Amino acid sequence: MSLIVFIVTGVLLYLVFRVFSRISIGVISQPRVRKLLQTVIPIIELIVWIAFAFWGAYLLFGNFMYYHMIVGVMAVLLIFGLSWFLFRDFLAGVLLKSEKSLMPGQYIKTLAVQGSIQKLGSRSMEVINDSGEMIRIPYSLLSNELITLPPEDEDNLPHHMELEFETDESPDQLRAFILDQLVAMPWIVWPAPAVEMHPKDQNRVSMKVTFYTHERSQAVLVEDRLKKVLAKTTDRG
Repeated sequence: MSLIVFIVTGVLLYLVFRVFSRISIGVISQPRVRKLLQTVIPIIELIVWIAFAFWGAYLLFGNFMYYHMIVGVMAVLLIFGLSWFLFRDFLAGVLLKSEKSLMPGQYIKTLAVQGSIQKLGSRSMEVINDSGEMIRIPYSLLSNELITLPPEDEDNLPHHMELEFETDESPDQLRAFILDQLVAMPWIVWPAPAVEMHPKDQNRVSMKVTFYTHERSQAVLVEDRLKKVLAKTTDRG
């Protein structure tokens, strides 16, 4: 009878949490509330399942002479599992950062993703790929994965781009706008980009842009993105 109660309770708990998950995704329309529920529900579910496991041990083995030993083993396994889950990424990150000398702005290639390192956290790394998407990667996923770093002699390659177009904006305002756009691109590395504006006849100006990337192929992406930005904000000549 105790076994049946244990199984039925487990099935009911599973169904309740699945219903809550569907409600948080499909019914609630407010993004903040939905995001909060999607964060809180898994934590509550974990706590409830842990309590359910110890309650099940009492229900099934409470009258056994080795009940306290069973509970002790469960507690040790629980502590070990939670510790491994919480600290494995932290320990893997310490080893990875010390072995690879990783730093923000560095370009990195793995089997899963490639891009510029945006942030090195305590448990994960944030990488902006060539499409401008931010990807968060736990260090434990990278501990046994092939990681390729650009060679030293390919770092900070300078590139030059010259354009001529018509615009109603002042050269200083346009120059500041272009610099902001360049700095926001994930392929741009140090030294900082430079923009020279030279007014010509009437509203026509010539522009020379100097920027730096880790790889030559990334310069093409920067040029394409910059041309699209200028096409939306100026009358191209």
